[in-house]
Amino acid sequence: MTRQSPLLVLRADAGSTMGAGHVMRCLALAQAWRDHGGEAVFVGTLNAGALQARIEGEGAAVFTLPARHPDRDDLATLLPWLHARRDRAGWLVVDGYHFDPAYHQALRGTGWPLLIIDDSGHLPAYHADVVVNPNAYAGEISYLADAETLLLRGTRFALLRREFRRAIETSASPARSSEPQPGGRILVTMGGADPDNVSAKVIDTLAALARPGLEIKIIAGALNPHRHALAEQLRQLGLQAELVPPVADMTPLMAWADLAISAAGSTCWELAALGVAMVVTVVADNQERVASSLAGHGAAINLGWFHGWQPKETAKIVNHLLDNSTERQAMGQRGHRLVDGQGCERLLRAMRGCHFSLRPATADDCEIVFRWANDPTTRAISFSPAAIPWEEHRRWFFARLADPGHLFAMAITPDGEPMAQARFALDGSGAAVISVSLAPEFRGVGLGSRLIRRACEEASTGLRVREIRARIKPGNSASLHAFGQAGFQHRGVVEVLGQPAVAMEYCPQGIHP
Repeated sequence: MTRQSPLLVLRADAGSTMGAGHVMRCLALAQAWRDHGGEAVFVGTLNAGALQARIEGEGAAVFTLPARHPDRDDLATLLPWLHARRDRAGWLVVDGYHFDPAYHQALRGTGWPLLIIDDSGHLPAYHADVVVNPNAYAGEISYLADAETLLLRGTRFALLRREFRRAIETSASPARSSEPQPGGRILVTMGGADPDNVSAKVIDTLAALARPGLEIKIIAGALNPHRHALAEQLRQLGLQAELVPPVADMTPLMAWADLAISAAGSTCWELAALGVAMVVTVVADNQERVASSLAGHGAAINLGWFHGWQPKETAKIVNHLLDNSTERQAMGQRGHRLVDGQGCERLLRAMRGCHFSLRPATADDCEIVFRWANDPTTRAISFSPAAIPWEEHRRWFFARLADPGHLFAMAITPDGEPMAQARFALDGSGAAVISVSLAPEFRGVGLGSRLIRRACEEASTGLRVREIRARIKPGNSASLHAFGQAGFQHRGVVEVLGQPAVAMEYCPQGIHP
């Protein structure tokens, strides 16, 4: 019997008031999931034939709900649908501000691992296996989540669709060019819906520029009801601008632009990734932090709420940026440093390793531990940075397996893939020294502290140690952070092989040295 591909279910809605941003960033994750051989299904109310066609064009399926939460028909339809596919369970993703803790708990009751994509930390509690906030300000938010919830924060996890990832790899954006260019190309994008018709106010701003030779493209999204009114406004003002219909691939338009005027939604992270200078405005509550964080990083000019600025004053800001190519390029470079396009891959790795288990190391693990030990990053943070010869490693490895005072564990993913190792060496005084390392592909996705904490809990039970010690090079900030997150405390500086080392200690719950 052929094993079916793991299923990614993405629960998100779109509409004239909420726009399409939640669905579109879920589409980025669905693309990456499918690139790794999985299948994806979008579940929700989309209210746009073009949006559904886009999803299906990417090879994902759509299951339409009769109503959206808090309507009872949402869960009444979704829960049986999920139960019927429990044998296909890969992950369930939820993205939307209208989903509450009760909804999340109901979904987890089906047995599906749950990932919540969030922007604000507005809920009183988060019940999920993983919560990801892919915004630059995410570190400022304190989440009330379950103890085992993996929290992933920051633009390292920004979810960009395939076309943006390819554009970054090929350096497609002229905004990142080192050669100054005259600024004459303006892109306007106010999101998929623009219910308040902020595009009309931007058009008034462009008319006030009084700047000949401008090239202007205004995107009217799939859910925008104002397209005809915008066309009439352009005609009456005599403004030469192209009203662009919804497009599947925004990268050519963004790469074309010298400057973007945008709503401060998820599109801003796409513009930042391509190095496009931005003037942003807030059109919804959830965009305030995006706009201020972009401005704080020097990647955009923040106009604030759309009703608080005047077209003539904003025209002065736009004119200044068009006249200063060096300033635009600096803004674009700062934005590009925020978003590298690898967010989907990082998130998938975190999901893959989230529910790891520990097993005793065996002889079969010798070679993979050897590869991890000789990885350049591992050697750089080691107290003995020279490469390890194979025979030396082999003698060391089998000596550790045979040592009754040594606990040697391997962390494996649910499908059996080795992802990390953790070792504990008893020192004869009731204490153990811990050493951990992760496979290169599982680093930097929040799994280090989980591995350390889980391994320490098992060692505390299995070895009955009174305390667990770690010795870390002072410059190894990632390890210092991971051990700190796992419950270790600083105990000063000691010497290891003639080098300074940060001493850290972990005391198992209920046991005191």
